[in-house]
Amino acid sequence: MITTEKIMETREIPKIKDITLKQVQEYHDSKLVNKIYRYTLRPHKKKETFDIEIRFFTDSLPHLLGVHKVVPSYSKREFAGKDGYDKILNEELTIDILRNFDKQRSKTDRQFPGIKDRITHYFLIDYLMENCKMVEFDASKVKGNCSLKSNFILFNEELGVKLQLGVVKEDSKSGLYVPETFIPKKLRDRDKDRLTSSPPQKYMNIVDIKIIDLNLS
Repeated sequence: MITTEKIMETREIPKIKDITLKQVQEYHDSKLVNKIYRYTLRPHKKKETFDIEIRFFTDSLPHLLGVHKVVPSYSKREFAGKDGYDKILNEELTIDILRNFDKQRSKTDRQFPGIKDRITHYFLIDYLMENCKMVEFDASKVKGNCSLKSNFILFNEELGVKLQLGVVKEDSKSGLYVPETFIPKKLRDRDKDRLTSSPPQKYMNIVDIKIIDLNLS
């Protein structure tokens, strides 16, 4: 088993057999939750700037890992949000359990291979947050079907993989954005730029990044 500290030190992507969901949860809580990431943005070729704030919550972990894609449809609520997070926390949901759920599907409908990279690459999100590029996202401009509701997509290709995090406004009255999806892509994947090509998406110049630790507030 590889330690989280070693992964963060080397920034190497671990193999799925060398990590646990519990480990991912501990990383999520210690490195992402209880922080606000404030970005000062300037749209490309514009002078005006504006701020957005992004915050991770414990309950979002199951969805960002893609748990909903693997568990049976009749029990999705049981593994979503706080219930799903608690199952990971208490090790009632593990990688082996996800594999077993997936084996109940027909071979043509297996979903675990599609979320495996989300799990192994999750330890790189703090790096992405501090070293990202960003586009203002409009799903209607994406080729093919796209169900994302994200307002912005943060991305980075410096670690030999394209990390992408879509964030959506929490509600119409709030200035806070929360993660909607995490999508890692191999650099050789033909569709790696499908969500971030500029144009058609609008590139944002990041003028400043400030990380606010809520534990110190």
